[in-house]
Amino acid sequence: MTDRRYKSYVYVFRVLCSDFFSAREREVLLDAAEGLLLMRAPEPVEISELESNIDLTLGDLVADRRIQERTAAELRERMHECGPDVATLIAA
Repeated sequence: MTDRRYKSYVYVFRVLCSDFFSAREREVLLDAAEGLLLMRAPEPVEISELESNIDLTLGDLVADRRIQERTAAELRERMHECGPDVATLIAA
């Protein structure tokens, strides 16, 4: 885990702790962010599953007009930053 990844997780955690998100949305998104954070090296299958959960949940929030697409994209990016760099895969 790097400092950048941890700071991204803390940011995501703080955003998701607001009352804006339902308990289920919070659980799915925090589980995904934590899963990415704890990953030592990129694992394509696991990353794909976590990102699918993120995309589905954020997509529902956009579809329900609870957040804008730009906000969802920013949160998606910050959650992605919780995970290991692709460079880690190349270096290994």
